[in-house]
Amino acid sequence: MSKLNTTKITLKFEKILEESIMPIVQMEILKGRTVEQKREMVKEVTAAISKTLDCPPEAVSIIIREMEKEDYAVAGKLYLDK
Repeated sequence: MSKLNTTKITLKFEKILEESIMPIVQMEILKGRTVEQKREMVKEVTAAISKTLDCPPEAVSIIIREMEKEDYAVAGKLYLDK
């Protein structure tokens, strides 16, 4: 990539940071989803946040944390035991 292209990308990113609220979404899900499911999820979540917060999709960051079924409990019971 040329220095000019890198500069354009940097300037575009800086403008996004200055003009947007830069939402960061953290999602915790149980392990077992496919990569395709996660791709679709982040696509849909990004679109929803972009629309409702009136910010460009490029400003939306998503962190996905996966957990084992033995590390999640509801009503005093491990999800693993369901």
